[in-house]
Amino acid sequence: PALLAGRRPPVQGPGGCRGILRWRPVVHSVVATEADVALVCLTRDAVIAAVQEYGAAWIAQDASRIARLFAEDGVYIERILDKGGTFRGRGAIEEYWRRQILGKQSNIRFRHVVGDMVLDSEQRRAVVKWLAEFDNFRPDAHGDRPAEKQVRFVQMAILHFTPDCKHISHLEEYERSCEKKRYRWPALDSPEDQLQRMFRMEPGSWDDSPALRCLCEQCGEEFGSRNDLFRHLRTGGPSGQCGTDTWGKYEPPSGTNRPSRRNVALTVSYLGAGGGGGGDGPDEALEQLVARAVQSAFPSQPGEPPMRQTFRSAVAAERAPKALVNVVTLFLPREAEVVDDEAVTIALNAAFETQGSNVKVLWCTGLKPAFRPRVFFERFEVVVPYDLLLGPGITSGDIPGVGRPAKEWATLSGEDRKQHLQELSHVRRRVVAYRELVDRREGGRRAGAMVSGRQDPLRFHHLQAQVLVGPMQVHYVALSLALRRRSVSQGSFSVVSFEDLRGILSQTIAWIRGNIGEDDVLQGVLVPKVPAECIYLGEPRMDKAEMLLGRSLCGVMCMTPEQASVLGAHTAEFHQRMAAKEDKLRSWAAALPVKATPAKM
Repeated sequence: PALLAGRRPPVQGPGGCRGILRWRPVVHSVVATEADVALVCLTRDAVIAAVQEYGAAWIAQDASRIARLFAEDGVYIERILDKGGTFRGRGAIEEYWRRQILGKQSNIRFRHVVGDMVLDSEQRRAVVKWLAEFDNFRPDAHGDRPAEKQVRFVQMAILHFTPDCKHISHLEEYERSCEKKRYRWPALDSPEDQLQRMFRMEPGSWDDSPALRCLCEQCGEEFGSRNDLFRHLRTGGPSGQCGTDTWGKYEPPSGTNRPSRRNVALTVSYLGAGGGGGGDGPDEALEQLVARAVQSAFPSQPGEPPMRQTFRSAVAAERAPKALVNVVTLFLPREAEVVDDEAVTIALNAAFETQGSNVKVLWCTGLKPAFRPRVFFERFEVVVPYDLLLGPGITSGDIPGVGRPAKEWATLSGEDRKQHLQELSHVRRRVVAYRELVDRREGGRRAGAMVSGRQDPLRFHHLQAQVLVGPMQVHYVALSLALRRRSVSQGSFSVVSFEDLRGILSQTIAWIRGNIGEDDVLQGVLVPKVPAECIYLGEPRMDKAEMLLGRSLCGVMCMTPEQASVLGAHTAEFHQRMAAKEDKLRSWAAALPVKATPAKM
């Protein structure tokens, strides 16, 4: 046991006496070279330099500078035992800071409390403490939650360094928020000894704290903190003139380096003065057109950070030329942060007109920086003359057909109106019957789709015969269709291809006309498809985003009377241009067989 304990066994005393036992400790001698000491010893100055560089990079909002402090395989733990709060590798750390920190914090102040450092030189570890305060911009703020909030906290961090002590291999953070009123927050430029007395709440320590005067040089008003002073300068003060001449003096570095927060959704059409419209789409890529118009309407100032590359189109590029309206989201330059939505619409339309583009902004909707509206489904339409829908076996009565003098609804006699409503009711009943037949056909695919290898079933979101407005009301009807496919294996929905949409619209018209019967629909017969140029995308439905916003992006939900008027005039013009392609539709209908050959869709 004595040997196991690292000690020599007892020896006898003088004269062989065993009454007095003496223990001899084992002393191990290790001679370390200077190179070994350099590898294992971490100096206090190295830790201070690393923490100061961390704070300076944070204030400058420089993600790459933060990442360079870490080793290539370094680990940054923002929240302990949280998988989402742990980042491995220099690239992941930089991406986190770029995504989560940059642009969301301003007026950052950082103070390393050097006196509270705990250092383990041999293990290359240190425990440090710092104080931080900043204005946090919350893009998900809604209701009573303010968009900006002042954050103050004391943070402890455990730092592990690499063997050469040049990089951080592991950083683990713990923080204590000090935002509530019961906390007293010290001036971060207080001397170290006084800061320690403040931590211990020693009597008189807070009263002796040096006062930091935050004075507006133009109006003479004094503020309790630099944050309050900066807010005063941003708004211009009561006179509106504070900060206008000396803005560069008061603008914090984090404010000048941050990207724009002006996120907007533009509801656009392709019927401007410079283009043909009517489903022809823009003459060049929509993203390039919008980028040039934005730069022309809101030119960037020298030294301003580049715009975020966040252009998103609700309608895919290949479908955009067939869209009645489209919704694009993007960040405008910082010059547009003080411009309201209506002024943005006017400025961009003027820029598009100067370029000779056929793109036109119907209205602009301001969004929160992190808001990303998503398309729920797409609604396609085809404008069909009434007499073509009635088919060869049904008479149109006295209702004027295409090619006859146009008549408004108000000028029709009572009998004409009655006849028109009867025919409209007949078309709508046939549409409802067709939808029920397709639901019966597709419902059989739920259980056997994966076994038989048949494609996933179709699900209708929308199939209606819609009445038009204006002179076209008594001559045309718009067949509107929205479909999605339900994945039997995953239980989710996917977008239906344009060719499948053409097939359903073609079969709908053939069914209404009487070219195919009930058995043909249930068997999924193939009929010649409607010419692609006669079909257009009515709108990308974004119902969930519109409900969250409480405003309309392109649908009737939450639409204001002004937006409804703008969209109504645009839709009427679009329908007239689509009706100009009526000859192709009539040629297609004339070629429909009386009885199509049954085939699986």
